[in-house]
Amino acid sequence: MDTPAKVVKLTYNLGGIGLSEQDIAELLNKHGVPKTERGTYNLDDHLCDIYLSAYKLKLSKVINEFEESAEHTYFT
Repeated sequence: MDTPAKVVKLTYNLGGIGLSEQDIAELLNKHGVPKTERGTYNLDDHLCDIYLSAYKLKLSKVINEFEESAEHTYFT
């Protein structure tokens, strides 16, 4: 599979875990994924780090949402 097809598949998978388009774009940019095909970039070498970052980001968002909802819940 060529790099652009792998990026499309990666984007689809990251969307499947609940990341927004903006989150995905920032994540891919952070890891240097090219917007166009570059001969020297090997996406396979970076997949593990990209997915790890994605799950950390998702977990952070879930924790923030939980904390925000907990702030609005009062037990008396």
